[in-house]
Amino acid sequence: MGFVMWPDWPWPSPPLDPPPAPPERPGEAPVSHPDPSVPQKRPCTARGFLPSWGSDTQGRMFQRKRGDTLVRSIERQYGIDLHARADMTLSNLLHDRGFESLTQLLTAYRGQAARHASPRSVFLSFHAEDLRRVAGFRLMIDNPRVALDLNEEATRQPVRSERSRYIRQALRERIRAVEVTVCLIGNGTGWREWVDWELETAWSLHKGLCGVRIRETFGKTPSVLSQVEAPIAPWATQAIVAAIECAAARRS
Repeated sequence: MGFVMWPDWPWPSPPLDPPPAPPERPGEAPVSHPDPSVPQKRPCTARGFLPSWGSDTQGRMFQRKRGDTLVRSIERQYGIDLHARADMTLSNLLHDRGFESLTQLLTAYRGQAARHASPRSVFLSFHAEDLRRVAGFRLMIDNPRVALDLNEEATRQPVRSERSRYIRQALRERIRAVEVTVCLIGNGTGWREWVDWELETAWSLHKGLCGVRIRETFGKTPSVLSQVEAPIAPWATQAIVAAIECAAARRS
């Protein structure tokens, strides 16, 4: 059986109440003052940075990546091919492809983008017989964040003719200046030399590729688009936006 020995009288007086907190300033949220006698946990600083969290378009949580994370790490984690150097950093990749975050990049890569992440420059490749559809396409993507470059003269000359040499040279420079090449796919597009040349040139210059199927047409898809597994959008504005962003995310 134990016992407690009390100190001699007089007992110490009870502690005084803590002084009142200073009045809050207008528009300022109240501040919590934790008990200093209780040890406080510090935030995790593993690998030298404070992790922050976000969510994708489907509400799934993920940890944001550091800007110096390498492309190979992202490709390995998400099982994707970004067509970039393995030792390229995430910050450089985002800057090069016009995205503000890894979330935007992954959303676009999966064809789920609802808007353009940044202003896009686009070259339009199409067959001459579909020229009247171009006006409709212009209206569908009428957006201050999209600069559309059209080529009309090249479709009237054979690709390998002597007269077309200067056209090829001029087109190459125009394609070099854009981010994405969009191909309008109609009934005869898949057999046109100029379309194949423009798509092959765009891919060799590391540009994004995508296709847009013209309504009520059933012609084959150009082989270049199939080979690189480029996104193909139906004749609908939102689908076209998603395809352009997907192409920008996957450009080589």
